[in-house]
Amino acid sequence: MDEIKFNSLQELYNRVKPALNTKRHELISRGYTYITNKDIWNYLTNYYWAESQYLSLCEMVDDILNMNNDAFIKHMNNIISKDIERVETNE
Repeated sequence: MDEIKFNSLQELYNRVKPALNTKRHELISRGYTYITNKDIWNYLTNYYWAESQYLSLCEMVDDILNMNNDAFIKHMNNIISKDIERVETNE
């Protein structure tokens, strides 16, 4: 089977967007309506895949769909708390 090559991160993001949409809808159905596809993407690229090399497309889609929701929500809540703290400090 031929290896799929991507010319940019945006191209890769667009390719996995259906999986991101699916995960976002799963989280929304659990009450986390503030989650975006970019939130999921940023979490995975900056924390989950940060040390990975040569991930296949199917591995990435599997990681998206099977991402630990609790760890992700905890991460998002930490970001939101820091943002609130920063706003309150600057008032």
